[in-house]
Amino acid sequence: MARNLQELCLRRLPITDASFGDLADSLAHISRLDISDCCLIQEGSVIKFLKNNGQTLERFSASGCIDAITDKSVTEIANLGYEVWDESDVDHERDPTFALNDRLQFLDISYAKLLTDEGLNAFKDKTIPLTHLCVNGLSMVTGAGLQWPVWAAQHTL
Repeated sequence: MARNLQELCLRRLPITDASFGDLADSLAHISRLDISDCCLIQEGSVIKFLKNNGQTLERFSASGCIDAITDKSVTEIANLGYEVWDESDVDHERDPTFALNDRLQFLDISYAKLLTDEGLNAFKDKTIPLTHLCVNGLSMVTGAGLQWPVWAAQHTL
């Protein structure tokens, strides 16, 4: 479905979680997604979208998506472009701490009321080419957690 579609803006659309989940299943080349203030979208659908579009995603706006932006979904964002290594695999050639998410430049996770320092800790030892990071109104986040996405973007912010 819509193979040429690269940018999708659903801002403030009362789209249901089931409908967004169906979209997440069918879209695989989105580089820019805006789901800001889509309050019916849940964490699982966002994770599904990220898994399907992680290699192409450059801009992700999810301000005010209270139930969608959580520790789990932010961990998925932090892990975009990173392979998960089995620690028992001694033959792997790359160190995952040096893997690079070379696409994501804009991230707005403002007003994510369920996001905590634990979720932001997923950015530790990562490198992400962010040029814009919006984290307004994160009431459960402290400087201890906020340091990790900032350090992950240290070469670009």
